[in-house]
Amino acid sequence: GTGLAERSIFWTHERTGTPMRSMLDWLSLTPGMPPLIVDLKSTKDVSPRGIRKDITDYAYYMQDAFYRSAVASLGFDICDVGFVFVFVASSPPHLVTVTVLDEEGVAEGMACNEDAIDTWVRCNETGEWPEYTDDIVTTSLFPYALKH
Repeated sequence: GTGLAERSIFWTHERTGTPMRSMLDWLSLTPGMPPLIVDLKSTKDVSPRGIRKDITDYAYYMQDAFYRSAVASLGFDICDVGFVFVFVASSPPHLVTVTVLDEEGVAEGMACNEDAIDTWVRCNETGEWPEYTDDIVTTSLFPYALKH
């Protein structure tokens, strides 16, 4: 099909009026087919377990939902917008795994995005931004790093 590479989408969040932007790796726009977002990721481990870990650790589930919202802002029904991750191993032979997130993961991403937008709006209105702590933190190594 045809599509657009590395395209930015700018829109306004309906509920809050917050300006939004995204940068899609690829948006497939094949006539007669719903739009499909393709997102390329490099990783050390393209196994199902490795991909699941990356999607969780790096909150890629939020990116999936956010990009779907971006494309929906162009006039598409969000339920019709597809999204696939293309994970490529960072070392030879550069194996590839293509995966889609299940409905529960997409829904969690959407809910987390709404929470994040609400936090952004609140912080902008109050000028108060969340911190982890005001204290000095003592940090320990993970046990696997302790060799002596």
